[in-house]
Amino acid sequence: MNKKLLFASITSFILSIILGICFVMNSGYVDENGILREPWYLVQVAITFVVIGCFFMLFAIGRWLIGKLED
Repeated sequence: MNKKLLFASITSFILSIILGICFVMNSGYVDENGILREPWYLVQVAITFVVIGCFFMLFAIGRWLIGKLED
């Protein structure tokens, strides 16, 4: 398996977990107009990193399988 792709995949998953923890730890608040403010952008970025991690993982597994089939 390509180690660079595997490393990029694991790093992407770890970043998404860190962003999820940051979202949970950063509590929302109600401003003076009565609007709830929460950092939803962290969830969107975390989901993006999960998707990127999945693509890297699938690509790494695909390259590994192609290498095994060629042998």
